[in-house]
Amino acid sequence: MPAHRKKKGYYSGKMYEYAASFHEGLAAVMKDGFYGFIDKKGEVIIPFAYGVAGEFFDGLTYASKGNGMGVIDKTGNTVVPFIYDSVSTAPLFSEGLARFSMRGKYGFVNKIGDVVIPFIYEHGQCGRFSEGIAWAYSEKYNKCGYINKTGEIVIPFIYDAANDFHDGLALVWKNDKAGYIDNTGELVVPLIYDGALDFSDGLASVIKDDKYGYIDTTGNAIIPFIYEGGWRFKDGLAFVSRSGKWSVIDIIGNELTSFIYGRDGLFYEGFASVIKEGKWGFIDQTGKEITPFIYDYALGFQEGCAVVRRDSKYGFIDVMGYEVIPLLYSNVNEFREGLAAVGIGSKWKYIDKGGKTVIPLI
Repeated sequence: MPAHRKKKGYYSGKMYEYAASFHEGLAAVMKDGFYGFIDKKGEVIIPFAYGVAGEFFDGLTYASKGNGMGVIDKTGNTVVPFIYDSVSTAPLFSEGLARFSMRGKYGFVNKIGDVVIPFIYEHGQCGRFSEGIAWAYSEKYNKCGYINKTGEIVIPFIYDAANDFHDGLALVWKNDKAGYIDNTGELVVPLIYDGALDFSDGLASVIKDDKYGYIDTTGNAIIPFIYEGGWRFKDGLAFVSRSGKWSVIDIIGNELTSFIYGRDGLFYEGFASVIKEGKWGFIDQTGKEITPFIYDYALGFQEGCAVVRRDSKYGFIDVMGYEVIPLLYSNVNEFREGLAAVGIGSKWKYIDKGGKTVIPLI
């Protein structure tokens, strides 16, 4: 066997046990049960010292050391100390604040590690900051309201349940009915719906008399209540169902496909993965099927490629439906920053979009 090259920071003595996608030029990889971070040359930038590690966003990621969760920067410096029990992720920081837990209570920490909202909330009793405020639950009132970034109550605790703000409105519940408020607390859409989703693309899916339809941010019904199911809009398209099968509608309610698909979904880069007769394939934004329905599983497109699986092996297709990277891997992650982590057995490496190995197993 040829000698591995020896180079400062280059890990070449053993195969990786797991490899995550690249974000901001770094990827988390596992060696001997611990995570570190490598760059696109395969050089170790942050040592293998963490039990858990995330993806970098705005130069920061969460990680665990010992029994504690904290935050590190891209040089491995500790930004938030490893003293917390858990942290909410995806994203880590929302409008500059991250939600951590300590001894069973949740609070908020800023990007320099200061606690700005104390640890007074139980699990599931506060949301993420969106449009400057976050929902929270008060044990005193047994209700939900909203706080600002200093922890001050800005919308009273009068709701049975509450969601984050989207498109200027937040979904709230009272007496088993759903409606929407603005960031002043004014009820913009009355509490008359039996079910509802957050606003996206200016519309929200709501349920009335056991049927789904869509309303705008003033509460006007834009798409009638004729569906058995309705998912949120993304890029101007949404999945709706009748008789257990799904179709796609546009933002004015035009049905772009027949009701023939076995699941709802979302469009990514102009395409959606769908099921027909038990197999997966893809449609474009006009409803045209761009691949045959031959796959056992499929993910959305990312950087022009989509993960597909057939006979327990993974590979990638392009937007024309061609299998540009053969289905021969036991595990894969999506392409990010031009590279994808792929697994052979329990060991991982990185390939480019031509299938060429960029960071090898050895």
